[in-house]
Amino acid sequence: MIQDLSTPVDSRQQMPLLLIEPDPQKRSELAGWLSKSGFPCRAVEQTEQGLEFIRNEPVCLVMMNADASSALDVLRPALDPSQPLLVYGPNLDSDARGELLRRGADEAMTAAGPSNELADRLRSLLRQRALRQDLAGCRLQFRENLVRQQKLAQRIRRQNRRLREMAFSDPLTGLNNVRFFRQWMATQFEIARRYKLLMSVLMIDIDNFKRINDGCGHPFGDYVLSRFGEILRQQVRSSDVVARMGGDEFAVGLVETGRQDAVRFGRRLLRAVASSSFEYYGQAEVITISIGEAGFPEDAQVKTADQLMLFADQALYKAKANGRNDLACWHELDADLRARLAKPVIAGEAPIVSSQPTLCLIDEEV
Repeated sequence: MIQDLSTPVDSRQQMPLLLIEPDPQKRSELAGWLSKSGFPCRAVEQTEQGLEFIRNEPVCLVMMNADASSALDVLRPALDPSQPLLVYGPNLDSDARGELLRRGADEAMTAAGPSNELADRLRSLLRQRALRQDLAGCRLQFRENLVRQQKLAQRIRRQNRRLREMAFSDPLTGLNNVRFFRQWMATQFEIARRYKLLMSVLMIDIDNFKRINDGCGHPFGDYVLSRFGEILRQQVRSSDVVARMGGDEFAVGLVETGRQDAVRFGRRLLRAVASSSFEYYGQAEVITISIGEAGFPEDAQVKTADQLMLFADQALYKAKANGRNDLACWHELDADLRARLAKPVIAGEAPIVSSQPTLCLIDEEV
């Protein structure tokens, strides 16, 4: 006795089942039984009709008589991978069923007409179809999420790079800022100390900058700072580092450079600034700079990167005291002053070199 099978497996089953049956009587019998059992059915006689139907309407499953299986190689490629294909026939032995499965059928069974087994196999195929559709949906969602995550990762990397630029660059001149320079100095000094390399630092002030700011206005002062930053970039080597330390103070780190070459560079920079035009909206000024130099290991009292910057800064004061538009070196300072400034600091009493916080942004590939 055939059970009542009127409840469909899944709402997606409401798409019709396509039946390809050459025999008119069997086609009518099976189509009626399928519809009554909860499988909406469209029945055709020939494979060509089935192909035409598939091209125009979606179907949930294709069921075909083995007598029409000669067109299986044409029918299977026309179906979506999630659309099951069942082949039935009254005289299918195991070898015949295996051959049909190898050619693309999802199920091959011996059946002469309506039966509980046929209904169960149809329901099983529809469950498989639902699972395949769910899996395909999950894969699609996964790909979409992956694309979104990749775009988000790219945006985060861009933002991190932007934040890094903001954290380590001076917005007015586009040069490195004091935070970057101090970190670079710490690293570069350690390299120079370990491998016994020469290293020099120049600390630079724009002469009479307060007078320029007060007399010509802050926009002109900003222009002078920006223009001087351009000159610095033009003068240094690609291996050197230039930074605005704050206000009108700048620094240049010269790698593998001794005092003689550092002084030569500083003198060239003095001439370049003094001979440059500083004109802004009808206002013009002659700009000069003062430079202080210190080096490692030529200045034997230098033991740390902070000392190297401090000693160059002290040399800068001497250049200003000499009348500005000049360069002075640490070793030229009074011996007593150098001894006092180089005196080791008592533990716990070290001065704070910079009040600016250190910010470290990691730019990783996601």
